[in-house]
This record gives sequence, structure tokens and C-alpha cells, in this order.
Amino acid sequence: METRAEDAARNTKKYPTAKEVLDRYLELATDDDDIDAAVYDVICEWDEQFKDDKFWFIDPDEAEFPLSALQDVKDRLRDEVLEMLGIE
Repeated sequence: METRAEDAARNTKKYPTAKEVLDRYLELATDDDDIDAAVYDVICEWDEQFKDDKFWFIDPDEAEFPLSALQDVKDRLRDEVLEMLGIE
């Protein structure tokens, strides 16, 4: 489990918002897109900025907790954007 300090640090980082991701996706979208993959590709544009952030992306092979118990920021953003697009 994360400590209070880790939780506080995570909550003060400037992760992109779902709206920012959606806007960027809409700039790049084409009719031929696999929407789920295209949204995730847009989110990956922030990978370098958060490369050392253990909450940005949780590698399933290195997860300390059962994967069903956690969701990384990238997956949360993808889910939020897909919901905004009406895709579930």
C-alpha cells in the first residue's frame, strides 16, 4: 500500500486531465482510428514527463499488488476519455 506521503505526492503532480487528453485526441483523430488504441497513444505523449512516476504506469510484471486492486493513471485517463466519448 502507498504511504500518506506517496499519496500526497501523487495528488500534487500535474497529470493531464481527461479533458486535455480528449482535446488532444480530437486534434489527431481520424475515421480509421481504433479509438481505444488512439486514446492510449495520446496519453503516451506524457510518458517521458512521468517516466519515473510509479503511479503513471504500473508494469504488470513488476506490480507489488494484485492487478485487480490497482489502476495506474494512464488506464484511469483512458477509461475517463472513453466514457466522455460514449464508449464503454
